[in-house]
Amino acid sequence: MSNADKAADAVNDSLQGAKTVLESTAREANRTLDSARAGVANSVERAQKGVRAVRQQVREVNESSLDYIRQNPWRAVGISAGVGLLLGIILGRR
Repeated sequence: MSNADKAADAVNDSLQGAKTVLESTAREANRTLDSARAGVANSVERAQKGVRAVRQQVREVNESSLDYIRQNPWRAVGISAGVGLLLGIILGRR
């Protein structure tokens, strides 16, 4: 085997090693990316559940408020007037 053949074999071995490292790195990057995607998907799902829960709570508070106002209309008017008066006094001092 000549020196040229030995050099060519060495270059081929080096290229094969580089190819193996590159493939290994690509697989690891894909695993990391898949893990990150799963984490983001999980976070989005939890956020959506939280938004649904908050919406439900807002609906319940809204219904409760409307029921109170329907059952006590004059009291609601009095409370609203009192809050308006307090805000007027506070903002008028500035």
